[in-house]
Amino acid sequence: MVAESICEELITILKNDNLSGKTHSVFKNALNIISNDNHFITFITIDKPMAPQAIRLFGIKSFLNYGIKKGMKISFRNGYIWVGGLNIKLATDKAFLWSPNPIFSYTKNQEEDILVKLSIMENYLHYSKSFCLPLLNALSRECKGFEAFSGKAYQDKSFDFINDRFLRFIDAFMKEEDSVTDLSKKIIGYGIGLTPSMDDFICGMMVSKIYLSHYFNHKVDKAIKTNSLIIKDIDGITTRVSEEMLKLSSKGYVNQDIRSLIISLISKTSIDEFEGNLIKVGEHGFSSGDDIISGIYTYSSLLFNQYGGGRSWRL
Repeated sequence: MVAESICEELITILKNDNLSGKTHSVFKNALNIISNDNHFITFITIDKPMAPQAIRLFGIKSFLNYGIKKGMKISFRNGYIWVGGLNIKLATDKAFLWSPNPIFSYTKNQEEDILVKLSIMENYLHYSKSFCLPLLNALSRECKGFEAFSGKAYQDKSFDFINDRFLRFIDAFMKEEDSVTDLSKKIIGYGIGLTPSMDDFICGMMVSKIYLSHYFNHKVDKAIKTNSLIIKDIDGITTRVSEEMLKLSSKGYVNQDIRSLIISLISKTSIDEFEGNLIKVGEHGFSSGDDIISGIYTYSSLLFNQYGGGRSWRL
């Protein structure tokens, strides 16, 4: 087996000949590893988008076909990775280096064109599998511009207990208040999936905050600082996979498809390309992609309310 791409942040880790690890979880398109120094590393199949902390492999259609079990030993060596017990050697020395860093080298779109794309995103969400639509219904009662989600189709009494927590979190996040640290802990881990729906939503919000801070010429470092408050001391309150996703997205580190979507929203990119990126992200998992899109849509809409004129946050 041969690695096609490696996240560049893993190179230093892989040069440590004393590094070992164990398999954490095995899926058709992903194999998660926890190293002995607690790094979370993911092997992915060639048909998946490159992602932070990932190694993408040629020639594997499904990791489920190799008899890999949870807890198997993995040895990392300079130039290759060894899966103990199965005699599987993964060559890494010829792989392309992929950077997870946010990309700010784009031509900014006009605000009115971004609002058109947000309307397209809104229409998409109406027919999506996003678990978070009832929360947008709650948001519509506090903020102008979310009326499209105020209908009965988006009401669900099972969300009543979290609505207030959600609204207080959104308010603190938009105001960049320190209280967002405690408020985030009251909603992280809520929802369905290996990466719970609320975690996916927050991921979308945090990456949007970084890119839109750049778009509006705000300090990106300040956005990252606010995001860091959200993920402060979250160890153990959600799944390990989701915990890693939140920590990475707080720095703007997301997979290729999500990065392409947010860039195509704020850059001079055609509607067709934007819609294609929207569909790609929506295809991630059962509802994870749609929940991330909900987060991107929500933060982008609220920020344009504040700095693009028009609607206003009322809490």
